[in-house]
Amino acid sequence: MKRFPLMVSVIVTAYLLLFPFDKVFTQVVPTVTVLADEATYPYDITPDGRQAVLQGFDYMTSFYWSEETGIIPINGLCFGVSDEGKVAGTYLNPEFVVFGMNVETAGLWDSKTQQWEFLGINPEAPEFIDSFYNSAWSMTSDGSLVVGVQWMMNYDFKAMTWSPTDGYITIGNAYSRASCVSSDGSLIGGFTQGTVGRTPVIWYNGVQNTLNADIEGETFAVSNNGQFAAGTWNGDKCFIWTQENGIETFTNSLNNDFMGITTISDEGEVFGYTCDSQISFAQQRRAFVRLADGTMQEFGRYANGRGLEDALQWTFFMVTDITPDGNIFVGCGNNPNDVEISFKIDFNDYNGVEDVSDGLFIYPNPASDFVNICNDGSRVEIIAYNVSGREVCRTTSSEEIVSIDVRRFPVGVYTFKTIRAEIVVVGQVIINNR
Repeated sequence: MKRFPLMVSVIVTAYLLLFPFDKVFTQVVPTVTVLADEATYPYDITPDGRQAVLQGFDYMTSFYWSEETGIIPINGLCFGVSDEGKVAGTYLNPEFVVFGMNVETAGLWDSKTQQWEFLGINPEAPEFIDSFYNSAWSMTSDGSLVVGVQWMMNYDFKAMTWSPTDGYITIGNAYSRASCVSSDGSLIGGFTQGTVGRTPVIWYNGVQNTLNADIEGETFAVSNNGQFAAGTWNGDKCFIWTQENGIETFTNSLNNDFMGITTISDEGEVFGYTCDSQISFAQQRRAFVRLADGTMQEFGRYANGRGLEDALQWTFFMVTDITPDGNIFVGCGNNPNDVEISFKIDFNDYNGVEDVSDGLFIYPNPASDFVNICNDGSRVEIIAYNVSGREVCRTTSSEEIVSIDVRRFPVGVYTFKTIRAEIVVVGQVIINNR
């Protein structure tokens, strides 16, 4: 985290340590980019937010998007995109025909050549027994590891990984699938066979952990940093897993609907959707976020708290992936004009940034009881947000020193935003209570 530059100033007759705010923004409006003029499932976005892969809701229909190329259609089911523009997915391989049909195989689609490359024959499955062979379901951001499922000779299927160096490795038991992987490859999530059907499973540093064989569900998301996993739990609950704390389950505190999980942040914030049935169309879903403190919010309220002023006029169907810094999201929904789109929202894409403090200073930092903001006597609005983007305080004042009582704030890092005339200034303060 950036440290505030230190300077000494005189206020009244006392010398105080003052910290200038980080930056001045002449415009604080998160950027919304239309990825596609329809609802899709944007499965993956690169850490820099400049490339994404979207899956349509028709058979073998996907799209690659980048800032340079815009939208490009792909014939296949695509799930992951690497920093180099390689897309992991499943396609109808024209080289192999079984029962008069091209075989579904795992491969990498190259955004430069716009061609598929087969991952090759798995030595544990040397023959094609049907029109489906294997599938790729996720990939690390550097493209060094692909995870998915391999059909075996007896119509069994098992979770597998593939890498350019090691080729195929079977990691799962019978009737298992690897569905998601962290950016560094340390944590993989999916399902295996339990006592009642599919049950959630993870592979942490190569070791399989069946979370509870008596529970029906699946691990649908792992964080980029490999510290968190999330999924469904017996139909009426969802779960979060960490290496340190194990499993924590939670119920839907927003309504009585079913919950689905789509992604989880490096801070343990879970993103998903609610709908009235487990099988649903995208338009029937409503996006939510479960913050690290356990609070659930509709995503529109969360986005509004982070500065998307018209967020409450959106209908967010799903938010499906997030960059490691927690600032860029992809998903689908209806915008305020009631137009259905797939989108990218960048909460960190500000315009007109100047590296000055505009005469506003904050002290002390860290703080425990009060945060004081030095003003020039102009009317200023002050808004404080916690690390999850939730608004925790708002006040307006024309005093030269505005004191904010932070004794009720939990320990953490808070963003203070001040709005004075047309200038917006933001800075971060550490609250270290008692």
